[in-house]
Amino acid sequence: MKEEKVEEIEIDEEEIEILTIAESEYEVLYNLAKYHKTVDPIGIRCKTKLSKELEVANVLKDEEMSKNVVRLGSTVDVNTPFGRKVNLTIVMPGSADFQKGKLSVMSPMGTAVLGHKLGDQVKWHFPKGDELITIESVVNSERKVE
Repeated sequence: MKEEKVEEIEIDEEEIEILTIAESEYEVLYNLAKYHKTVDPIGIRCKTKLSKELEVANVLKDEEMSKNVVRLGSTVDVNTPFGRKVNLTIVMPGSADFQKGKLSVMSPMGTAVLGHKLGDQVKWHFPKGDELITIESVVNSERKVE
């Protein structure tokens, strides 16, 4: 029952951002946002927000995607208000290992940077409240998302 109540987390319209998503990744992300299992309120908030953002996303063919857009498999550097810079690769939840620099696309930071581009400032939900982080580097190499 607790999970059912948490699943009803609402996202304000102002929080919904227009993401740029590769056509080849859209269905994978859509299914994750719809079916990814979590009972953690922060995780549920992330998947709910991603689901709403995918409804209005700018979906492009792979060849039309800018190399500066964060997507599955991208390696990013971000700068937080706390001065932390991290070099993380955005991966599917089953491949996540923060200690090895692999960040789940369904994590708060993963959903925050996904679909944004180099130089963007995006809102990230820290435990003590929302803060802006800056995407300082995006590296996209040829890859197959598994």
